Amino acid sequence: MTYGFVYLWRDRKHSRFYVGCHWGTEDDGYVCGSKWMKKAYRKRPSDFQRRILSIVADKEELFDEEYRWLQMIKSEELGTKYYNAKNTKDISAKHIGIKRSFEYRAKMSIAQKGRIFSDETKRKMSDAAKKRPPISEETRQKLSNQGFKQRGRVFSDEHRMKLSIAGKTKIFTEEHKRNISLANKMRWERHRGSHA
Repeated sequence: MTYGFVYLWRDRKHSRFYVGCHWGTEDDGYVCGSKWMKKAYRKRPSDFQRRILSIVADKEELFDEEYRWLQMIKSEELGTKYYNAKNTKDISAKHIGIKRSFEYRAKMSIAQKGRIFSDETKRKMSDAAKKRPPISEETRQKLSNQGFKQRGRVFSDEHRMKLSIAGKTKIFTEEHKRNISLANKMRWERHRGSHA
């Protein structure tokens, strides 16, 4: 049986620590996610001792629990007293492959709505979009075929209820509403033109 736990490593030679979390078992051979600490551990494993701070049964809660412990580290202790370089949540590799609950996804969706980006951020996003290679005709066809496959799908009552709740919790900015309205008008114009 796998589970999650938050751990604390102590390097007795340098009186340095490392806080981390792992989804697995205590004896599966996992050391840590810090390259710096792992390098030291490989050279002198006998100087390191690990203590389990807390055990968590839910994957989603594991990173919140790790973050709670990381917040106890003072900024000036990062990279000195601790092998940890930061005490913020890691939302990259650790979260890949985690199946989020519907409630969690709904909360995240609401949090993203109405975000205000600076002009510099908008410019960077625009530049990144321009650098993307154009979509090939083959890919366009695949996407189009996928769209046809989605049509006529039969959803369960539970799935329809979740879609309904998700739709009701959406918060649109005025700009977002205008963009939706404009897109719908353009779609209608194209549809009317093709049937003229």
